[in-house]
Amino acid sequence: MSYHVEALCDRHRLRDGKWRRHVEELRRDSIGSGMMTEEWRAIVAHWVKTRSELCRHLREPQVREAAGLGLITAQEAQAAGFMR
Repeated sequence: MSYHVEALCDRHRLRDGKWRRHVEELRRDSIGSGMMTEEWRAIVAHWVKTRSELCRHLREPQVREAAGLGLITAQEAQAAGFMR
């Protein structure tokens, strides 16, 4: 199959909305795992410590997990708007 034909097929799949099933599966898998990766924990800790505007994308359980592991303090979490 040529690249052009593959691209057309991909666009057709996107239009059909079949991708939604895959996104939902990924979402369920990530929520179901419960635990964050070590890399993600470091990102969460950095965002909280610097009070990054990206904190708005974090959920309370992620911040609590980082605090429970000692990556951030409760005071840092509260300063970033969590654990009130």
